[in-house]
Amino acid sequence: MDQQATKAAYKHCSSYIETQNPLPFLDYVSFSHISQRLTEVKWEESKKEIKEMGKKSKHSYWYDLVKRGGNSAVMGAKKTIAARFYQLKSGHALIAKYLLQIRKRRDMKCWWCGHEYQTRDHLFKWCKRWKQEQKRLWVDGQEGDDGYDGVEKVLKKPKISLPMSLVFAEEKCLQALIDF
Repeated sequence: MDQQATKAAYKHCSSYIETQNPLPFLDYVSFSHISQRLTEVKWEESKKEIKEMGKKSKHSYWYDLVKRGGNSAVMGAKKTIAARFYQLKSGHALIAKYLLQIRKRRDMKCWWCGHEYQTRDHLFKWCKRWKQEQKRLWVDGQEGDDGYDGVEKVLKKPKISLPMSLVFAEEKCLQALIDF
């Protein structure tokens, strides 16, 4: 008798396993199971979308991001450099001025050269520690096929009269800033 019941139960359960839906014999479904199923469905949809994007062109997702407002120079940089670029652009880089604002530092003194103020302008224009990088950024630019002119040539103004916010906003200067 037990063997017949076991065979019947096995046959009944295996039919549900074959249909990949073992839940019909349950009276309830847990929230964690529903959440798991939703996640699986979302991942499958995402995989399909990525495959479709890949059919358009090799870099179609990347180009879509550039069209939506991203910049190819920043997006082509390493993640750490791009993150630092956006921190500097937004004023949230870990320099003395910002650290003073969030009360993590007591003064604005530059830890690179000892100047009274360490601001974004100071680092990109006047800090003694970064003289070579500043010369390349403002005057020389970079030679070569994917080179660029210095910021003073591009914006046609001397560095003393250019606010850094304008330099960060000018798309032609972004590669120079990233290479800084």
